[in-house]
Amino acid sequence: MSFEEQQRDELDALSAIYFNEYNYQLTLLFSFPPTYPDVAPEIEILESDNLEDRDELEILDQLSDMVQENLGLAMVFTLVNQTQEWINLLKDRKKLERQEEEERKKKELEELEHKKFEGTRVTVESFIQWKLKFDSEMALKEKTNKNDLAGKLTGKEMFMTDKNLIDSDLSFVDGNEDTDVQVDESLFADMEELEDFDEEEDISS
Repeated sequence: MSFEEQQRDELDALSAIYFNEYNYQLTLLFSFPPTYPDVAPEIEILESDNLEDRDELEILDQLSDMVQENLGLAMVFTLVNQTQEWINLLKDRKKLERQEEEERKKKELEELEHKKFEGTRVTVESFIQWKLKFDSEMALKEKTNKNDLAGKLTGKEMFMTDKNLIDSDLSFVDGNEDTDVQVDESLFADMEELEDFDEEEDISS
């Protein structure tokens, strides 16, 4: 039987077995050289569905090994079967990878939710770091407050050093007849007696 007859018979057998099932997740193109099957056929992936580049390289590498094992024999049927088996294994592998990825994401989400309620664990080292920072902030705050108060007089000191403040308060009351403030002058009677007492002490001294 000639090479041409062997090639034609193989293609007829493949068509009868697979009908239009050549398109799975990829489309393979087999090119027969004139002396096939003694010489390896050329194999090319025309198109693929949901396959990555590394997946295509993997199947081509497997088919290349099988070609070398079957030189001299009609091999396209064997190569197509190998491709089908590889696709089924790839489906299972991809499914497992997706499941593992989903489990990983689910676990990460659960850990994040758990940390929200768990809070931050306090250790001796973390407490010491917090205490040093807290003491430093308090010391700085105290120093700032002292600097703000430095040179400032208290209310009592202001009245003792500036008598005009007393007069201004009295003039405010006297100059505002419509004010609702009521002054009980009897409260200041004792102050007049104290002033008379101080004058007597000055005379006797």
